Amino acid sequence: MKIKEVNLENFEEIVLESIKPCAVVFTSSSCYLCKALNPIIARLLIHYQNKMLLFQANADKEKKLMDFFLEKNSGVPSIVLFKNGTAQVLSEPENSDKDSWYSEEYLLQCFDHFIETFRGER
Repeated sequence: MKIKEVNLENFEEIVLESIKPCAVVFTSSSCYLCKALNPIIARLLIHYQNKMLLFQANADKEKKLMDFFLEKNSGVPSIVLFKNGTAQVLSEPENSDKDSWYSEEYLLQCFDHFIETFRGER
């Protein structure tokens, strides 16, 4: 299963108007952390296929999209969660470095919590 790309043109339709919660992973082809995250995202895509939608946005090509949802000069990878058209930036836990907070275990915990809060708001 391959993660779908989002861009400025299709973003509103497939992310903001989605009836399911969504996650958008902003990545860059020159980022080593992004490359390390790819297999984790692929597993999460399968794990959450009936619960939420996962997308990828190329930060190099979609700078306007990234700047709209993230603080200026935010690094990649960055993950933004969306529910009912509202964005929430996935933040790192206290006392961690960027290399460790994109672990599969941490993302599973965050996504599970996000899905539960989404259900509670419906």
